[in-house]
Amino acid sequence: MPSNIVCRNSLAMKQDIKIIYIPYYRKSSEQDDKQALSIDSQRDAGEKMIIGENLTIISSGPIEESHSAKRCGQRKGFNEMLRLIEDGEANAILLWDINRLSRNAGDAGMVIDLMDRGLLHEVRTPSQTFHDDPHHKFLLSLYCSQAKLENDNKGKDVKRGMKKKAKQGWLPGPALPGYVNTPDKLKGYKTIEIDEENFTLIQKMFHEVLECTHSAKQVLEIATNDWGVRKSNGKKISRSCWYNMLHNPFYYGEFDYGGQTYKGSHVPMITKDEFNKIQIILGGKQKNKRVTHSFPFTGVMSCGECGRTVTAENRYKKQKNGKVRHYVHYHCTAPNKTICSQGVVHGKDIHKQLARETASIEIPDDFVQWSLGIIKQENADMISSRTEVIKKQRNLYDKCITKIDNLIDLCADGTISADDLKRKRKPLEEQKEHLDSLMKNTSNSVSSWLDEVEERLAVAETAKRKFETTQDDSAIKKLIRSFASDLTLKDGIVSVELHKPLAEIKIASQILKDEKLVVRTSENRLTKAKNTPSYEVFPDLLPQWD
Repeated sequence: MPSNIVCRNSLAMKQDIKIIYIPYYRKSSEQDDKQALSIDSQRDAGEKMIIGENLTIISSGPIEESHSAKRCGQRKGFNEMLRLIEDGEANAILLWDINRLSRNAGDAGMVIDLMDRGLLHEVRTPSQTFHDDPHHKFLLSLYCSQAKLENDNKGKDVKRGMKKKAKQGWLPGPALPGYVNTPDKLKGYKTIEIDEENFTLIQKMFHEVLECTHSAKQVLEIATNDWGVRKSNGKKISRSCWYNMLHNPFYYGEFDYGGQTYKGSHVPMITKDEFNKIQIILGGKQKNKRVTHSFPFTGVMSCGECGRTVTAENRYKKQKNGKVRHYVHYHCTAPNKTICSQGVVHGKDIHKQLARETASIEIPDDFVQWSLGIIKQENADMISSRTEVIKKQRNLYDKCITKIDNLIDLCADGTISADDLKRKRKPLEEQKEHLDSLMKNTSNSVSSWLDEVEERLAVAETAKRKFETTQDDSAIKKLIRSFASDLTLKDGIVSVELHKPLAEIKIASQILKDEKLVVRTSENRLTKAKNTPSYEVFPDLLPQWD
């Protein structure tokens, strides 16, 4: 497409029509501090054209405005320009670029319609001039469509960039009170940091609400008037803004964007539990979607009465002194008492019972090593026996293959018929498959039980310590599954069915605690060895686990 289109309207020249221009200058941003030089540069270029080409402009002067051209009919200056052309006060438009005229199909269509009606004779820029001519109107429409395409692509790029930013953990858009966007980073790379002047004070506001020393309204008044709390732009925090902050999960580390919840990379101001308590204090009116919770004993426990799963809920109780107590209640998922009569059980009670269970299977490290030594010796003996068994099975298998091959050779020589081959071969094939299955089972039988016993011994050695120190809910569930094959809850009592080797280990652990171990020592042994117990004197410590 040519970069310079300058033609004169022959019809206008024949009729000696006087061209009167409306200079139209527009910047996209409605904020005064953005694109501030855009209007000035457009005006300078327009005045240069007016003087250099001796153009006649409308007596009311240029039209200038700060407004986006993405939506049809929303620009007052643009609408005023169309009215002046309709009234015959002007018949041409002077622009810096066609994209200043329109970035939507509706406004572009109204400009083309004025040309079709003979009211608009010319649209001029420093490099292009479009007349009331079919070819020129097509080009003008094409340039307007191109401006719309550029705008649409920018919108897609912005949305894609905002979503990427959200995935990285940064809330798209301006930072909320208590935080600031990093001013030293380029656009698109800005993150969110704490507002050094107001972060601690706003955090104190949240804690004042938690302590129930004042109402949320009173806290805002005290913070604004006495503490001088402000937004990052220096403005006061309004009441509606303050209540939105109290209900916003951003302050404990999460935010919603585009219908999804993201974990923020910013520094949280409060914890999730504190946020939930604030919702209770404020009457439970949460404007955001319901907050999901995880519990350590759900998904691993069933009801001992009806067999349904056991679920849990957070419960908060506001006391007379204003303090809020937090409880976790576990209960059966049965819909009513006629189906299941079980009530609620406190999470702390379940934790105490499971702590006692993990303590009951605890065994010392030296016992683990002693046990493994004996088990590995037994395993070595079993491997030796297994090798002999596999060798015999292999001989039988090879003989079976030889018999099948001989039958095929006899059939090929004509000694036996095909029917005899089929009849005699069938039992040999069945015997071959049976021997092959036996060899595989024999090979795998020993290693599987040894791995299981080693795993259970390791669990018994560390279960108590891990259960007492682990805080992560998913890790606690994994630990429970490592020592329990089934957990049921009935009448407030947790029943634990241990994995088979651990049930035997529990018995051994009790013997170790009840009996006084005999320590064999000698004058030549090291001091450390003198404290090593002799487990051989208790033959019941290592029962048969298979």
